[in-house]
Amino acid sequence: MNHLEIVKAALSAPTGDNCQPFSFSWHENDLSIWFNPDRARHFMDVGLAASLLSLGATIEAAAIGASAYGMAPAIELQLPLKQEKAIAATLKFVKSAIAIDPLQPHLLNRATDRRCYQGGYNHEVFTALAAEAAAYPTISYATTSLENADFIEQILHADSIVFSHRDAQQDLMRWLRLSDDEIAAHRDGMPWTTLGIKPHELLFLRACRRWWVQSLSNKIGGLKIARQVLKKQILSSARLIGLGVKTSAPNSIVEAGRIALRIWVRLNADGFGVQSLSALPLFTFAASTGSLPELNPGYAELFESAVPTFRRVMGWSDQITPLWLFRTGITTPLAPRMRCPRLRPDEVVVS
Repeated sequence: MNHLEIVKAALSAPTGDNCQPFSFSWHENDLSIWFNPDRARHFMDVGLAASLLSLGATIEAAAIGASAYGMAPAIELQLPLKQEKAIAATLKFVKSAIAIDPLQPHLLNRATDRRCYQGGYNHEVFTALAAEAAAYPTISYATTSLENADFIEQILHADSIVFSHRDAQQDLMRWLRLSDDEIAAHRDGMPWTTLGIKPHELLFLRACRRWWVQSLSNKIGGLKIARQVLKKQILSSARLIGLGVKTSAPNSIVEAGRIALRIWVRLNADGFGVQSLSALPLFTFAASTGSLPELNPGYAELFESAVPTFRRVMGWSDQITPLWLFRTGITTPLAPRMRCPRLRPDEVVVS
């Protein structure tokens, strides 16, 4: 088994703003995944739910990668996540008679696609996703069309927190790579080439690293423009996909991250683009679990009221807590510059 190739597979998993908060260590065929809270720190990572989702996706990506070598992991979680760098999970790989995971050839092609899509609802594809999700009994999977205008308005309102709340905006700016030199130097975060902006818009985005510029932009129409762009993206999609949990325990959130990774890879393999719509589900989850941070009354009311709306739209009972939301639709292949880079495996393997 090639240890660096397994780590490369693990690194393909999505993380918040592509912060890549995990490092890895090997002891024979046991892979320990270390959580680095300094890299994960983000206003959106309420209660570390986003980090737990990323941990689940990372575990699943490593397992998919290892299947090419006829290996499968026994997974030992070490939760809750610590506030200092510590092991979050250990994967003990053993020989397995199970065939190579059908997603393995497609794993490294997984990517976030922020472009407009071409609709493209495919009953076969979404039926297969439902069957995939059924293997995770603590997770609820559902899709919905784009007909619920109130729900879309809640998504748009929630997303505006990224630009209107100073802490959220500054955490976002920390991970934007706004020059080719920055992209090459860091190999993490979100390159400007993945954001769907034009080169001449870079100067303004760089200026928005200063909060007063962003605040001024918000007042003169910047928020309205961002809302229009996101609405156009959402309405170009075929479907919204929701994941909920039957318990808010950390291990359930990790499980949701595992199935989310599988859904994402399968959709990309079938020619669908995927973009996570994180703000509404993460803060709705926080509202449901009593961990909502201090927000202005408008946002607090939004996230409290979105809980029943989210459940109704997805057809979930009151026992299901919303956790993650994607948009998806048929699209064309992404150019290499439109993909977020990854740290090299040798950079994140520690002794």
